[in-house]
Amino acid sequence: MDIIAHKEKLFGLVKKKFGIQVKATRETESNLEKKEIENLQRAARSAGFEPVLAVRFGGEKWRFWREEPEDIVEETDFEYLLDKYKNRPSILLQVNDPRAKLLENVFS
Repeated sequence: MDIIAHKEKLFGLVKKKFGIQVKATRETESNLEKKEIENLQRAARSAGFEPVLAVRFGGEKWRFWREEPEDIVEETDFEYLLDKYKNRPSILLQVNDPRAKLLENVFS
Protein backbone atom coordinates (compact mmCIF):
# COMPACT_ATOMS: atom_id res chain seq x y z
CA MET A 1 0.00 0.00 0.00
CA ASP A 2 1.31 3.41 -0.94
CA ILE A 3 -1.31 5.52 0.86
CA ILE A 4 -3.44 4.95 3.94
CA ALA A 5 -6.53 7.16 4.17
CA HIS A 6 -9.76 7.33 6.12
CA LYS A 7 -13.15 8.94 5.80
CA GLU A 8 -14.78 10.19 8.97
CA LYS A 9 -18.36 10.27 10.16
CA LEU A 10 -19.82 12.62 12.72
CA PHE A 11 -17.83 13.34 15.87
CA GLY A 12 -14.57 12.06 14.37
CA LEU A 13 -15.56 8.39 14.29
CA VAL A 14 -13.87 6.53 11.44
CA LYS A 15 -16.37 5.27 8.91
CA LYS A 16 -13.98 3.76 6.38
CA LYS A 17 -10.27 3.10 6.16
CA PHE A 18 -8.56 2.62 2.80
CA GLY A 19 -5.24 1.03 1.81
CA ILE A 20 -4.39 2.46 -1.61
CA GLN A 21 -1.92 1.14 -4.19
CA VAL A 22 -0.96 3.87 -6.69
CA LYS A 23 0.13 3.40 -10.31
CA ALA A 24 0.71 5.89 -13.15
CA THR A 25 1.22 5.55 -16.88
CA ARG A 26 1.40 7.90 -19.85
CA GLU A 27 -0.69 5.45 -21.88
CA THR A 28 -4.46 4.77 -21.87
CA GLU A 29 -3.86 1.14 -20.85
CA SER A 30 -1.61 -0.61 -18.37
CA ASN A 31 -0.91 -4.24 -17.50
CA LEU A 32 -0.87 -5.18 -13.86
CA GLU A 33 0.27 -8.50 -12.46
CA LYS A 34 -2.55 -10.35 -10.71
CA LYS A 35 -0.25 -10.88 -7.75
CA GLU A 36 -0.22 -7.13 -7.14
CA ILE A 37 -4.00 -7.03 -6.60
CA GLU A 38 -3.90 -10.19 -4.48
CA ASN A 39 -1.05 -8.76 -2.37
CA LEU A 40 -2.90 -5.46 -1.97
CA GLN A 41 -6.05 -7.29 -0.86
CA ARG A 42 -4.14 -9.41 1.65
CA ALA A 43 -2.15 -6.50 3.13
CA ALA A 44 -5.11 -4.15 3.34
CA ARG A 45 -7.44 -6.72 4.89
CA SER A 46 -4.88 -7.77 7.49
CA ALA A 47 -4.59 -4.12 8.57
CA GLY A 48 -8.36 -3.59 8.59
CA PHE A 49 -8.45 -1.43 5.44
CA GLU A 50 -10.51 -1.61 2.27
CA PRO A 51 -8.09 -2.18 -0.64
CA VAL A 52 -8.18 0.39 -3.45
CA LEU A 53 -6.16 0.49 -6.68
CA ALA A 54 -5.59 4.02 -8.03
CA VAL A 55 -4.25 4.50 -11.57
CA ARG A 56 -3.58 7.71 -13.46
CA PHE A 57 -3.65 7.29 -17.21
CA GLY A 58 -1.77 10.01 -19.14
CA GLY A 59 -3.11 13.43 -18.29
CA GLU A 60 -6.55 12.03 -17.44
CA LYS A 61 -8.20 11.97 -14.04
CA TRP A 62 -7.36 9.24 -11.59
CA ARG A 63 -9.35 6.00 -11.91
CA PHE A 64 -10.06 3.75 -8.93
CA TRP A 65 -10.92 0.07 -8.58
CA ARG A 66 -11.97 -1.05 -5.15
CA GLU A 67 -13.29 -3.85 -3.06
CA GLU A 68 -16.55 -2.86 -1.46
CA PRO A 69 -17.01 -5.32 1.42
CA GLU A 70 -20.54 -4.12 2.23
CA ASP A 71 -21.77 -4.86 -1.30
CA ILE A 72 -22.88 -8.50 -1.13
CA VAL A 73 -25.27 -8.31 -4.09
CA GLU A 74 -22.85 -7.26 -6.81
CA GLU A 75 -19.33 -8.53 -7.45
CA THR A 76 -16.58 -6.12 -6.46
CA ASP A 77 -14.25 -4.49 -8.97
CA PHE A 78 -11.40 -6.76 -7.89
CA GLU A 79 -13.52 -9.92 -8.23
CA TYR A 80 -14.54 -8.78 -11.70
CA LEU A 81 -10.94 -8.12 -12.80
CA LEU A 82 -9.54 -11.34 -11.34
CA ASP A 83 -12.34 -13.41 -12.87
CA LYS A 84 -12.17 -11.70 -16.29
CA TYR A 85 -8.43 -12.38 -16.54
CA LYS A 86 -8.38 -15.66 -14.58
CA ASN A 87 -6.43 -17.54 -17.27
CA ARG A 88 -3.82 -14.81 -17.70
CA PRO A 89 -0.92 -13.73 -15.47
CA SER A 90 -1.74 -10.03 -15.81
CA ILE A 91 -4.75 -7.75 -15.93
CA LEU A 92 -5.30 -5.05 -18.55
CA LEU A 93 -6.46 -1.83 -16.91
CA GLN A 94 -7.98 0.78 -19.20
CA VAL A 95 -8.85 4.42 -18.73
CA ASN A 96 -12.36 3.86 -20.11
CA ASP A 97 -13.21 0.79 -17.98
CA PRO A 98 -16.83 1.36 -16.90
CA ARG A 99 -16.08 -0.17 -13.48
CA ALA A 100 -13.27 2.29 -12.74
CA LYS A 101 -14.52 5.02 -10.48
CA LEU A 102 -13.55 8.68 -10.25
CA LEU A 103 -12.10 10.14 -7.05
CA GLU A 104 -15.32 11.82 -6.01
CA ASN A 105 -17.26 8.56 -6.36
CA VAL A 106 -14.95 6.70 -3.99
CA PHE A 107 -14.08 9.23 -1.31
CA SER A 108 -16.99 11.68 -1.20
